[in-house]
Amino acid sequence: MKKLNLILVIAISAATLVACGEGSIGTATKQTGALLGTLPVPNIAEGIKFTYDGGQVADGKFYLTDRNNKGVDVYDTATLLFIGTAQGTGALAFTGQAFNPDGSANNDQTGPNSLQKIPGTNKLYVTDVNSVKVVDTNSLQVVKVIPIAGPTGLTGNRTDGSCLDAEHHIFMGMNSTDSFITFINTDTDTIIARYDYDQAINPQGLEVCAYVPSLQKFFVNNDGNDINLNGQLDSFSLASVQAAKPVLDTPIPLADCNPNGLAVGPNNEAVIACDTSGQGVAGEGKPLITMIADLANRKVAYTIPFGGSDLASYDPVTKRYFLGSRNWQAGGKVVMSLPKNPSLGIIDAVTHKALTPVPAGKGAHTAVVDSSKAYVFVPFTPTSGSTDFANGGIAVYSTN
Repeated sequence: MKKLNLILVIAISAATLVACGEGSIGTATKQTGALLGTLPVPNIAEGIKFTYDGGQVADGKFYLTDRNNKGVDVYDTATLLFIGTAQGTGALAFTGQAFNPDGSANNDQTGPNSLQKIPGTNKLYVTDVNSVKVVDTNSLQVVKVIPIAGPTGLTGNRTDGSCLDAEHHIFMGMNSTDSFITFINTDTDTIIARYDYDQAINPQGLEVCAYVPSLQKFFVNNDGNDINLNGQLDSFSLASVQAAKPVLDTPIPLADCNPNGLAVGPNNEAVIACDTSGQGVAGEGKPLITMIADLANRKVAYTIPFGGSDLASYDPVTKRYFLGSRNWQAGGKVVMSLPKNPSLGIIDAVTHKALTPVPAGKGAHTAVVDSSKAYVFVPFTPTSGSTDFANGGIAVYSTN
């Protein structure tokens, strides 16, 4: 293992907390997270944009997809030491960041993206272009490629968001650009079902999913279509997936949301990370919000005046949701002419109130909780003019 330069706060007093006390949004009074320090990432430094996507804590390790290094970065959560980067070679290699002819990022043809550690095994499923790649977590090598094809074959686009039904050993992966979902048996690494969205209603893409054991359903955020322009929450029963004929339930409309992240909390509720700034000029002036869905009763139960978020996690210890909110703006609505205020968003899952947002580095769109260590990992790209976030890397916050 290679020791990295994590600067930790040994004793945190009230004066050194990033933010605390009564939330500026809502009436929550619990203490927010403190920035403990940052973890460097190999080959990322001031002036080098860090492009990454999803992460997960499993078996005492933090895994993060890293497009710069075409792999998955692995850290020990007990020691905060860098273990290595899982990579492949030749046909097993990850794609890395793709670019358009004008130099702009082409995320549709980029990977790696999301990942799922398969419990009880040394397998890590990682989504990529045209595929899900299987990483051996012992050797940190890609050992298998599962090709992901749509109704017309390989598309050249990525499988993006994913989730896992650990009990029934079913992985669910979203092909956002091409609007289809693939279900894989994680024992055999074989595809057991696929759902193709109706192209006649102009599907806009798919985001993060989650399996809810108590309801035996897979849920997925849908960017929208001609029926629900600003997004909807879709679901599929476990039984229909196991029968190899996934059936789409009646969607839950998400008004003015533009949904991204999805994290399941207590009482069959889930946070839906919305980002209306993602609608471009159509989002101008719209409020930045987060939704809490009542999954059992299939409705949006709460709308919280904080948003601009992408990926989210739930911490069962503190009963809080943590959100990577790269596009939050202090005025609470989308103003394209004003700068973003990237933040770690924190929402109390009991009171359904937002705590004071905690400043984060540029592009901070992922928040991954380690409940056992009371950490939140928030990657960021180098941020000019910032002392804490100048070099890029992974910020480590306290959940307490």
